[in-house]
Amino acid sequence: MRRVGIAAAVALVVGLACFATPYGLAGVRFPFQLLSQIGSDDPLNELIDEFRSPFVYAGFNVFFVGFVVVTFLSLATFATAQRRALVARLPLWTAFLILSLLAYRNIGLFGIVAAWATILNLEEFSARRPVPDWLVAGCRLFCVALALVFIPAAMSDVYYLRERTGPRFGIGMSRLHFPIGAMQFIETNGAPLPVLNDLGDGGYVLYRGGPKSVFVDGRLEVYGGEVLRPAIRLLQTGEGFEAETSRLGVDTVLLRHRRQTGLFALLHTSPQWAPVYYDHLNIVYVRVSERTASLRRQFQIDWRNPRPPGSGAAPGGGEPRFDGYTWPLRPDPIELRDLATLYLDVGNIAAAQSYFERALEIFPSEESSRLHLGMIYRCLKREAEAESLLRDADPARLQSGHFQRLLAFICRAAAR
Repeated sequence: MRRVGIAAAVALVVGLACFATPYGLAGVRFPFQLLSQIGSDDPLNELIDEFRSPFVYAGFNVFFVGFVVVTFLSLATFATAQRRALVARLPLWTAFLILSLLAYRNIGLFGIVAAWATILNLEEFSARRPVPDWLVAGCRLFCVALALVFIPAAMSDVYYLRERTGPRFGIGMSRLHFPIGAMQFIETNGAPLPVLNDLGDGGYVLYRGGPKSVFVDGRLEVYGGEVLRPAIRLLQTGEGFEAETSRLGVDTVLLRHRRQTGLFALLHTSPQWAPVYYDHLNIVYVRVSERTASLRRQFQIDWRNPRPPGSGAAPGGGEPRFDGYTWPLRPDPIELRDLATLYLDVGNIAAAQSYFERALEIFPSEESSRLHLGMIYRCLKREAEAESLLRDADPARLQSGHFQRLLAFICRAAAR
C-alpha cells in the first residue's frame, strides 16, 4: 500500500503541475485536444507528416523494423510477468502503443514505456526463476554488438544517410533544416519584415525575427487546421499569393525551393519579385519597390551567372559543408545535390552539371544525382556516360511522363 500511496501522490502533484502554465485549464485540456487531432479527419492530420501512422512508412528499414521488433519483444515479456504486473503495466503499455499507432511522433514515448515494462518484467521473472548464464551472456553480447554498430553509425552520419533521414550527428542548429544563412542575410542587409515563410522554417524565423515576423510556424494547435490549410496551399501552389502578401504587408519571401515548387515557379517568372539570396535550402525574394531598391541593386541574382551560394550572409554561410571526405563524418551530398537541383530549375545547366558531379564524387551511389546527371549527359549527347548513370534506374521511372517532361526541359535549356 505504501508504494500505491507514493504513486498516487506523484500522480496528484504531476496533475496539479499541469495548471502551472500561462494557459491554465486550456493547458490541461491540450493533450485531449491533440489526441482528437491525430489519427482522425482533422485537417492537421492531412497536412503534418508526424501525425500519420507509422504504417505509412512500412518497409524493410531500421525505423519500421525496429518499431515492430520492440513491440513484439516487449509484449512477449508480459508472458513472464506476475498478475499484478499485467494489471499495473499492461494497460499503460497498451495505451502508449495505441498512441504510437495513431501517429509516429509518439513512437519515442512508446519506446520509453516499452523499455521500462520490459526491464521490470524480466527483473521480476529472474527473481523467481534463475536465468541460465549462457542466456545472460548472450544478451549482454548482443547489446554490446548493437552499441558497437549503431553508435559509430550514428556519430559518422552513416545511419542517417543510409536511411535517408533528416537528422545529422552534432550539437546546435542544423543548416540542413533551418534557414540560418537566409535569416543572417535578412538581418544583415535589412530586408523588410514580416517574412512569408515555410511552415518548417517558421520557428527559426520567429526565434530570429521576433514577434509578428512570420507567416506561419510550427505551433500547429494554436493556428488550427482551418488556418493552416489555406496557408500551406498558398505556399505549395502560390494560390492567393498576391492578395495575401498585400493584406499582410509582406515584402520579403523566404521559401524552400525544393518544397514550395508552385510558389517558386510563380516568383521565378514574376517581374514584381526579385531574388536576392540563395543557398542549398532557401531563396529570399523581395518585392520590387522603392523600399527594396538598394537591396536589389546590391544583391539581385542573375541566374545565368549567379554569385556563390550564401552571398550576403556570414562568410561561408551558404557554401556546402563537404567538398571531400572528412573523418569521422560521412560526406553528405545533400547540399550539393539541392544546389544542383536549384540551378537545374532556373535553367543553368552548366552549374547544375558541375554540382551534380561534385555530389557524386563524394557519394557515388546518390540516386537523385545519378538520375539528373544522366539526363543532362543525355541532352549533351554524352551517351556512354548517361548510360552508365541510368543503367540501374527503374525502367518504369525512366518512361514516366514526369521523367520525359524533365528530360525535355533540360534539353531545351542545354540548347540555349
